[in-house]
Amino acid sequence: MTFDAPAPALFDRALVPGRSIHVWLPPGYHQQPRRRYPTLYVHDGQCCLSNDEGGSSGGGGEGSRWDLNCALSRLVTAGEISPAIVVMLDSCGGGHLLDMDLPLGPEMPPVPLLRRRWLEYGDNPLGRKYIGYVCDVVKPAIDAKFRTLPSPEHTSAMGSSMGGLCAFLSAWRRPDVFAHAACLSPVFQLPLITEVALRRRLRPDARLYIDNGGDTARASYSVEGQRFRAVLDTGSPFLLVPGRLPASGCDDRWGCYADSTASVALGDATTEGFGGQDVGVEWRRGRLDFGDFSFSPINFGVVTSSVRKGGTSAIYLGLVRDRVPRVRPTLLEQTDIQSFQFDFPRRRLTLARRPLLRQRDAIPLVDLRPLGAPVAQYACRVERLLVNRAEVPLSRPAVAVLDTGTTGLVLSDSLYQSDELPLPGAAMRDVEVIVRTERGRPVALHASSRRYRQSDGEPEEFPLIVTPVSLPWFGLSAPTPLGTPLNFDSSLPPADSAPRPIVLRPRPASALDPAAQARRQLQLTVDLDAMRMSAVEAPATPGSAESFGVRRWWSQRP
Repeated sequence: MTFDAPAPALFDRALVPGRSIHVWLPPGYHQQPRRRYPTLYVHDGQCCLSNDEGGSSGGGGEGSRWDLNCALSRLVTAGEISPAIVVMLDSCGGGHLLDMDLPLGPEMPPVPLLRRRWLEYGDNPLGRKYIGYVCDVVKPAIDAKFRTLPSPEHTSAMGSSMGGLCAFLSAWRRPDVFAHAACLSPVFQLPLITEVALRRRLRPDARLYIDNGGDTARASYSVEGQRFRAVLDTGSPFLLVPGRLPASGCDDRWGCYADSTASVALGDATTEGFGGQDVGVEWRRGRLDFGDFSFSPINFGVVTSSVRKGGTSAIYLGLVRDRVPRVRPTLLEQTDIQSFQFDFPRRRLTLARRPLLRQRDAIPLVDLRPLGAPVAQYACRVERLLVNRAEVPLSRPAVAVLDTGTTGLVLSDSLYQSDELPLPGAAMRDVEVIVRTERGRPVALHASSRRYRQSDGEPEEFPLIVTPVSLPWFGLSAPTPLGTPLNFDSSLPPADSAPRPIVLRPRPASALDPAAQARRQLQLTVDLDAMRMSAVEAPATPGSAESFGVRRWWSQRP
């Protein structure tokens, strides 16, 4: 049913316009007139209902219909969840004064630069006005008309993307109203992450559900016969498994390591930082079975604790091979693997004991260790940088770091906060870096918002998450190719001439049509000894598996 909420005060009405509000009543509501129910407030309400109950197919977090009413009816009827009243608030539609687009030409749809929805659901003064409207206007009206349990412990918020951020902010800013929040792929930014880390404002009885991602490259492997899953990560160096403690990430997704007499404890423990988390690790030595390969002995780490700093709580299988001496042995350096290929269209990782690129044209990689980096990440020189299809003049060198384990885009804080970028991170919809192969061919790599077509033809986006990071170990004026000697006795140049990293997950050019976006994906191949890489687009394979398969590269050629 549609609910007409009272209008906000005149001044607030100009800032937070009225909108449609839908209320879903659980099965049995009218048959049990004395029963009261908890309440769930859902943002992007126009996406929640199936079309036969007044919903639309776009306009919100993922630009698609959620059929939330159908799922709730099924779960309540089956007794899997307790019945609740669900209040669905539409996001503010298009055409408002605060909506701005970047025109790209008569034959191309404009790129959204700003939307009122992003502001209303964001951590800013207008967003706080919107949360105040929900808490102080909508909720009292709902409590007066329906049989709710009005206390905070019975009141929750839910949303996707920017709506997921708004759901968290509802519990964070107004714990007197909301105790719980479900945040589906929320767009958390660094200032809020820092605030949450430094201050505790949630209620003691608060419950949070947060998920992110789903399109990361994951694979299965065995250590001492025990099965695990991990994110295949070209940005980290080690083989890790989750320990038995819940704080280690032990669950059905990743597996749980049970102490085995077949493995040998190395007697040391460290804290490792990557993937937006600090993890406590105890080191052991044992046997690894990975696809068609078996490696023994292999040093691996058992995760005993995990402290998130804004990333996802995942287990990573590192594919960075080379390191500086102070770093413990990496996974790949304990093997005879010389090359690997990520085939994203076929969801397949190929490992090879010989170079795969051979005489093919490839992108030369640069070794960042002489600049102070602890490992040799897969980085290449950036020739051009484009943000929202406008070229950004760079006053200092930049390097692109290809990281299959990252989410969104990570920028050096010195670049993120500079005057060179024309827009703040929240307004970046598409970032393109142009690199060159050895024969001079340009190759474009992208990080972009995921774009969809709504039923009315208008584009809708899942925002690009842009995160600044401080990497103080960049010290030289330009990265040096592997094998080129460096004079470490020379004085380092000023910090303002050091190269700045742009970390992105490899992906091809973005497309507004989701079907077109799925048709072309990347094959990423790296020859480790030669420090060469290729990134070519290839057709996607329909029905690809969720996890990556791992195979050995076979060849009859000498």
